[in-house]
Amino acid sequence: RPMASSSTLPDLTSVLSATSHYAVLSLPRSAPQPTIPPAYRRAALRVHPDKLPPEHAAAAAQAFAAVQEAYDVLGDPEARRKYDAATAGAAGGGGKRRGGGKAEKTRKGGGGGGPRGAPGSQAAAAR
Repeated sequence: RPMASSSTLPDLTSVLSATSHYAVLSLPRSAPQPTIPPAYRRAALRVHPDKLPPEHAAAAAQAFAAVQEAYDVLGDPEARRKYDAATAGAAGGGGKRRGGGKAEKTRKGGGGGGPRGAPGSQAAAAR
């Protein structure tokens, strides 16, 4: 059974009350790109549900999801630029406005076109 350190609740509270992706990862807005993966790993280990007692499982799952989302945005230079632009006017580096997250990434890759048989799809090209 995992044992929580005395810092468990402050770690969970600080992540859940963070007002920006930078705050979630305990990074300044000016953090260089190479510092983001290690900050993500540290934050993920601090709040990972498997590392905390069961009574903190729900809060840990929420905090872990917030850490993952912060990394998804800040770890991708293009998504980070979009996030920074979207939150530039907010006090203290922005609120939890989610510009450029997972939805943004999935749109870029395409998916092979529209429905089967639609013009430009692989099924239509095979005919």
